[in-house]
Amino acid sequence: VNPFPIFPKHFTIPTIAHTDQAILGRFVDMLDLAEDLDKFTIVYNGPKAGASAPDHAHFQAGNKGFLPIESDVKRLPKEVICEAEGLKVYTFKNYLRNVFLIEADSKESAASFFNKLYSLLELKERENEPMMNIITWYESKKWYSCIIPREKHRPDAYYSEGEDHILVSPGVVDLGGVLITVREEDFVKMGENLIGEIFREICISDEKMQKIITDLKDL
Repeated sequence: VNPFPIFPKHFTIPTIAHTDQAILGRFVDMLDLAEDLDKFTIVYNGPKAGASAPDHAHFQAGNKGFLPIESDVKRLPKEVICEAEGLKVYTFKNYLRNVFLIEADSKESAASFFNKLYSLLELKERENEPMMNIITWYESKKWYSCIIPREKHRPDAYYSEGEDHILVSPGVVDLGGVLITVREEDFVKMGENLIGEIFREICISDEKMQKIITDLKDL
C-alpha cells in the first residue's frame, strides 16, 4: 500500500529485483497490470519526472476515474496523428500540457507504437531515459495510455525564495489533473493561469511536440 496515498485506494507495485526505475521493456507489464487490475488506473513516473524511488523500478495503481484526464480523453477535442489496424494515436487540442493518447485493441500494437515514440523523445545529458509520465487504463477491451513528455523535473518557482517560492513538484498524478500542494499558501495561490504556466514550463513545448509528430508520421 502506498504510504502517502493520493487516490482513495493507492498501491505501489515494485519489481522484486532492485533495479533502476525505467519504462523501456516494461511498458507491456504496465498494460498487463491495467488489464488485470481493471478497476484501477496504472501510472508511471520517470526517474527524473516525479518518481519517489528512482533507484527501484515500480508502478502505481489508483482508482479508475479519479484522474480528470481519464474523462478528458472522451470529452475534449482531439486530433488523430497516427492510425493503423487496431490502433489510434491522438493529441489534445488546447490542453494545458502536450499529451500523446494511445488507444489500442492489442498490447502488441500499443507497445510497438510506444517503442517508436520512445525512440524520438529527447534523452538529456546524464539521463538514463527520456523524461516522461504515463497513465494507462483498460476499458471496453481497449488499452488507453497517455504519454506526457517532460522538459524538466520541477518549475523554477520550486527553487525561488520569498513570495515567488511554490513548493510544487509535479508528477504523474498532478499532470493527470490532481495537483498536489503540500502547503496551504500554495493551495491558495493556485489558479488556472498559474497551473498552466507550471505545466507548460515542465512539459515539452508545442514546437518540440510538432517535431515529434512529424517524425512519427515519417516513420
